[in-house]
Amino acid sequence: ASIFGIKEDIPAVGMAPGDETMRIFLEHWGVLENLQKQKDVYFLPLLDENLFLETQILAKKLRSEGKNILLGLSPKKIVKALKFAEKNNIENIIIFGEQEAENNEFIIKNLITSKEKIFKI
Repeated sequence: ASIFGIKEDIPAVGMAPGDETMRIFLEHWGVLENLQKQKDVYFLPLLDENLFLETQILAKKLRSEGKNILLGLSPKKIVKALKFAEKNNIENIIIFGEQEAENNEFIIKNLITSKEKIFKI
């Protein structure tokens, strides 16, 4: 019981880790709340393996501006990147592929509103 922050002893035998027990533990320590608040996270997937270095540089630039960037390190197609962001409750995805690199720009798409905005690098 002490790992859950409970100070009193509870007589019990055995262990059965389940989803409800995990939820209680995560809520007690404030972790669950932090996991659910992913709207300030920007997912920057690696859409083209040839743009690995450029994607790293863009992530560094955006982080220096105070943005919380989740950087994909293995190449993903845009469809899989969008599914990853949705599955992980990430509201914003940064699109930086071959065409964007040629135009020296990137796109931030809000997955809730579907609005996109183009930014110059």
